[in-house]
Amino acid sequence: MDIATRIADTDDRAPAWALYQSALKPHIESIWGWDQAWQIAYFEKAFSTSATYVLEAGSEFAGYIQLDINSRDIYLGMLVLAPNVRSRGIGAKLLAEINRLAHQAGRTMHLRVFRVNGAAKRFYEREGWQVKAEEDAFFLMTHPLNETDQPAKPLHDLRVG
Repeated sequence: MDIATRIADTDDRAPAWALYQSALKPHIESIWGWDQAWQIAYFEKAFSTSATYVLEAGSEFAGYIQLDINSRDIYLGMLVLAPNVRSRGIGAKLLAEINRLAHQAGRTMHLRVFRVNGAAKRFYEREGWQVKAEEDAFFLMTHPLNETDQPAKPLHDLRVG
C-alpha cells in the first residue's frame, strides 16, 4: 500500500480529530479522564502550531503526523494511523524516514508515549527507540541515530512517502 504525505489544511481537521479521539481517548480516559473541552483546545492548538502532515492511501485519509521543530530538536507529537492501514509496516517506514531526515539535518528527535500504551512502546522499541526518561504518564524516547552534537542544518520540509 502506497502512502503519500502532504501538509494538512483546514479540511483535514475533522478527520484528524476523529482519529485523535478513537486512538487516544481510551488511554487519556484511563490516566486523567476525558475532558472534551480541554481535548478540543489541545488538539486545535497542536493542529495550528505544529507541522501537521496528512497521510493518504490513494485519496483516502489514512492518518497524520505532527512535528514540533526547533533549532536543535524535533519532537514527534503524533504519528496516528487509521485502523485500516495499521500493522502493514507503514508506521515503521514513515518513522524511519522522519528519523533519517532528522539525522541528516543534525537534529535530535524525541517522542513521548503513554505508559499505558504498551503496544506503542513496543513498536517504537522494535524500531530502535530507547527510553531516556520517565514522566508520570509517559516514557520519553529517542533514537540513537539522532543523538548528535553536530550543528543543526536548515530543515526545509519533512514530507515523506
